[in-house]
Amino acid sequence: MIQDYFFLAEKIRADSKYFDVSIEEILRDLENEGGKFEYECEQTLIGFDDLIPLRLNIRCKGPVNSWTIALKLHCIRIDGIDWEARYTDIRGQSMYGWHRHMFDEKSKSAVNLKASVEGFDDISDKQQFLSRAFKLMKILLNEVDYGPTELPFN
Repeated sequence: MIQDYFFLAEKIRADSKYFDVSIEEILRDLENEGGKFEYECEQTLIGFDDLIPLRLNIRCKGPVNSWTIALKLHCIRIDGIDWEARYTDIRGQSMYGWHRHMFDEKSKSAVNLKASVEGFDDISDKQQFLSRAFKLMKILLNEVDYGPTELPFN
């Protein structure tokens, strides 16, 4: 039976999370995979013995305002950043622009609760978007890039 870890979602969001991939590798994969990147791993949390399965989904296809990043637990978004022309924020106000998805204990998801974020309006490239999103979401990456994993010939 699969363990339900949603009771840890807020702790996962608040704590630093390490993904053993470099930003250069993510950028290469976005270029080579049609603007999509997915990475799965298991995380340990301080004070908790189980390994928690997390997934990082990134889509940077099309214009800047269509880019999105999502942190998922059990394949369900618990955190993320993206842009919408119109959304309702956590106070019930109609908003537009960059926002962060907030976790809702009741629905066990971060799909519907949204809060505006600062510092994303001047983004001009994928590296800027990723760096700012990772910093805000407390996502740490491997600083070492080992280069492409495929051989240069077929």
